[in-house]
Amino acid sequence: MTGKRFVSAAVPVPEGVARGVVRLSDERRFDIPVVVVCPEFTPIQAEEWIAAGESPELARATPLEYVNLDSGHWPMVTSPGELARVLDEATHS
Repeated sequence: MTGKRFVSAAVPVPEGVARGVVRLSDERRFDIPVVVVCPEFTPIQAEEWIAAGESPELARATPLEYVNLDSGHWPMVTSPGELARVLDEATHS
């Protein structure tokens, strides 16, 4: 897919993601290591949002790691190699 075609077809946040409801009940989920990939915001901003209550689920996760990936909204397009490295490292830690 060309860059222009991708941009014309891309949706920043699909409606199902923005409006969907997920109900989680297994408390063991908070003990699974979480990596927050920060592509268009800094790890410090993410930490501040979580501390301010923007993501109660992440606030309870342990351990919680932040990875800066200055790539913009679609890192899979703008920085696929770096994103792959970050995901690979996250799954082998």
